[in-house]
Amino acid sequence: MNEDLNNGANLDNWRKTPFSKWAFHHVREIVPTANIENKSGLVNNLRLNIQKFSDLNLDKVMEETETDALVIAKDDTILFEKYNNG
Repeated sequence: MNEDLNNGANLDNWRKTPFSKWAFHHVREIVPTANIENKSGLVNNLRLNIQKFSDLNLDKVMEETETDALVIAKDDTILFEKYNNG
């Protein structure tokens, strides 16, 4: 792995910021991976616990938690998506 290209990410630090910003886009270059197929019809339903978060600011929460992306989907539709740094 070329240090200039990987922003210093390696096996010891790839899940920590600031290295994770690059590494999560290049996981296969750092650790062994495999494609795992899913079986259709074997999806678990999620239990809902709806809460009101009107006092939260999404941009601030994403910044404070160092979140790179948020995607909200229902059925076959993406309802909302937001990406930071890539």
